[in-house]
Amino acid sequence: AMSVSRRIARTISGPRSDSLPLRSARPIGPNADFDFDVLDKIIFGSRLHESTDPARRVEGVQALPPDSKVLVQMLGDPAPEVRSAAGARCSDATALAAALRSESEQAVRVAHAASLGKLLAASADDTLVHALLAAPEFTDAARAQIVLHTADEARRLMK
Repeated sequence: AMSVSRRIARTISGPRSDSLPLRSARPIGPNADFDFDVLDKIIFGSRLHESTDPARRVEGVQALPPDSKVLVQMLGDPAPEVRSAAGARCSDATALAAALRSESEQAVRVAHAASLGKLLAASADDTLVHALLAAPEFTDAARAQIVLHTADEARRLMK
C-alpha cells in the first residue's frame, strides 16, 4: 500500500520522471532517496502498533492515548504481551471487562483484572462499577485494586 505522503508527493510532482523522453541517471523530484514512511510518522505519529514484531507493538501501545480505539482493538492482539500492555494502558472499563471475559492466558487475565480494578477505583460511574463488580469474571484481585486505589470509602465496601 502506498503511503499517504507518497500519494501526496506523486500528485504534486506531476508525471513520473520515467515517462519523460529524456531520463536522468539519477531520480529527480520528491521520490528521489526519500523515505516517505518517516514523513508519515512525523505527520501522523508512530505506527509501531502495526508492526509484525510483538515487542514493537508493545512500544506502540505506549504511544497511543489511553482512550484510543486502536488500543481497544489491541486488547485482542495475538501476542499476550501486547494484550497485557494494551490492558494496562486502556481507559475504557467496558472494553477491558470484555477483554477480561474472553482472555484465556492467566497472566493476561491477572494484568487485565488489576487494570480494571484501578479504573473502577477512580470511576465516577457507580452504575458501571456495580455492574462490573457483579460480573462473574470480576476477580478478587480486581476488587483488591479498587480497595487499594480508591479514595471513596463507600467504593471500598462495594461487593
